[in-house]
Amino acid sequence: MAECGTISGAKGRENTAGARFRSQHVPTLGTGIDRMFNRHRPSDLSFAPVLVPALLLLNLAGWQPARAQTSIPTGQRIIHQVWTFKDGAPDTPLTIVQTVDGYLWVGSAAGLYRFDGIRFELFRSPFGDKLLRTNVSRLFAPASGGLWVGYTFGGFSFVRNGSVKNFAEGSTGTVQSFAQDRSGTVWAAATSGLWRFNGSSWEHQQPDWNLPTEPFWQVGFDREGALWALTESLAPGVRKELFYLPPGARRFRKAGNVLVQGFTWDADHTVLTTKSTRPAESEREIQFENTLSAHPVLRKNSSQIVDRANGIWVILRDPVVLRHPAGEPLEETLNQISAANSDAYDVNAARFGYTVDREGNVWIPAANGVHRFSYSPLIQQEFPKNEAGPYFALAPDEGGVAWVSAGSGTGSSRLYRLANGKAELVQSQPGSSHVAYRAPDKTLWFAGEGGIWRLANGAITKIALPPELISFAPNILAMTQDPSGAMWISFGRRLYRYAGGGWALNGGRRDLPGAPVFVEFTDKLGRVWFGCPNNTVAMLEGNSVRVFGPREGVQVGNVTAIFGRGSRIWFGGEFGLMRFEDGRFRNIESVDKEAFRGISGIVESANGDLWLDGLGGIVHVRKQEILSAEADPSHQVRVERLGRRDGLPGLAAQLTPLPSAIEGTDGRLWFSVPGGVVWLDPARPLKQIPPPPVTIESVSIDDRAYSVDQPIRVLPRAS
Repeated sequence: MAECGTISGAKGRENTAGARFRSQHVPTLGTGIDRMFNRHRPSDLSFAPVLVPALLLLNLAGWQPARAQTSIPTGQRIIHQVWTFKDGAPDTPLTIVQTVDGYLWVGSAAGLYRFDGIRFELFRSPFGDKLLRTNVSRLFAPASGGLWVGYTFGGFSFVRNGSVKNFAEGSTGTVQSFAQDRSGTVWAAATSGLWRFNGSSWEHQQPDWNLPTEPFWQVGFDREGALWALTESLAPGVRKELFYLPPGARRFRKAGNVLVQGFTWDADHTVLTTKSTRPAESEREIQFENTLSAHPVLRKNSSQIVDRANGIWVILRDPVVLRHPAGEPLEETLNQISAANSDAYDVNAARFGYTVDREGNVWIPAANGVHRFSYSPLIQQEFPKNEAGPYFALAPDEGGVAWVSAGSGTGSSRLYRLANGKAELVQSQPGSSHVAYRAPDKTLWFAGEGGIWRLANGAITKIALPPELISFAPNILAMTQDPSGAMWISFGRRLYRYAGGGWALNGGRRDLPGAPVFVEFTDKLGRVWFGCPNNTVAMLEGNSVRVFGPREGVQVGNVTAIFGRGSRIWFGGEFGLMRFEDGRFRNIESVDKEAFRGISGIVESANGDLWLDGLGGIVHVRKQEILSAEADPSHQVRVERLGRRDGLPGLAAQLTPLPSAIEGTDGRLWFSVPGGVVWLDPARPLKQIPPPPVTIESVSIDDRAYSVDQPIRVLPRAS
């Protein structure tokens, strides 16, 4: 989805109850409305199998979300983004839904808008159809496809593939809510009562339905197929009447009198019910008939929704939205929710207009714009205010601890120990945020413009530099320890070996390249690797050196990242990703051409997945994709990317500190960017997002425009 609008973040709380409210699958059903649309759809366009000079103007929805049902990890961040009128959102949106093609639709007094993740576009039928009215009060996206539109001044429209069918059935009043049963029948609540669509027209409630002639507020089906209907009452303190229609019945029954704003919904717009006894403290405000075998889960003066990550979102009468982890029993959890124990957001939400998309994002229309709340797998590490950054050098330690040397790059830095979610300041010291490194002997090293520091057995000592190197300290870029215990330290254009207190330029060797060294790595086989500019890599193995360049297949530009778990070594740089195995470099291509730009950190996790940090954000390449690329060199791997929308506070630095990604001893992955430090647990699956939908909005061949509602055939050899 587009990275626009205003973003803020909030920390969630751990869901300790472990409750799960899985959404019931609703099969795709055909209804009588399908027969009303007999025009050719864009998907019906047919072209002769010849090459023609055609220009297809495509509108790509920025995303098509997938269903996700994941628990909320400890400290899970919630990313809050809002699109306002300045961002192109309609003024004062009232309702938002997602249709089966993945698009979001927003209804407002200004009309019906489609949102593809990049822009809000006022709906205009390509066939010239007109909506019944402008002022939209409610939208509904049935599982069988299409979009129902209800209006503030009455009436209905059904939109499918750009075609519009209007229904001006008597005086419906304002349409408040929609619901669809298992057979595909659609119901609506309006200020004139309940309405039902019979496949060709809408019929108003009949006397034998056993309903009062009152405005209705909400209507919805539960998982057992019962229809629940709630009357309208805008007056504070006045209870609403609750009715229900059992499956297969024709007459509604009175269920109780309740002082609520609305139902509790699951993420697929199903009313949640319970068979448990109502908590005593709420009996006065919410009263049910004794004959009920189950009743809706309700909360005084609010409505709520349980999202796909098992979080409860509470919409209050006040201009605030609360989020709290769901628990069992749900009804009891609801009654304990307050602003004091929940995440609170200052959002003046439109009543009942919210939705949960299939990716798991919660969308809430409000007076000031369209709000999206999404769960981020990235946990941002907090540091004392104004005491850290913008350079963060990372190193792992035992027990899942991580160390960060955070510096300004101008001579000062602070060393932090990260444990249990907290950053403990160990000491302030001269600038040492260019490099952080954990050696195989478990000592920690930190370096920068202030010199080189070594942490061993709880003691931090400064490494004395010879006079000729002191002025080169600001150029320190990388370090690694070879199998003998000696340290190889890059001072930019000068590479030194430090052992036994002595310093040797190039380790006393003449066969190492004289180029600057950006990154270093010692693999499990004891080989020491040096990444250099201009597609140059050097390998020190025992007492021999091999230099690889473009002739040997190195194609990543400046080499800025090296990592390996065994004999296979990964290299990243300005222009791509490569692996070295069996004496050969092999290029890895991605379907996403932005994914492998400016790689400055690589981690291959224990399960064989690859994680990258670079100008493409945090990039995840699954093991199966890597295996496919090994079997077929032409295979372009599919990746998952985490960026600004997911709470990444910046993009990886391209020179210091390197590497910008490390693996903790507990398996967590840490990433450093100029805006801070984030971590994620690779064991938690990321959301699977399928390719975006494609809509053909217009077709032009040889500067001639064609209508998309008719078949198009092009003769062979036509020009």
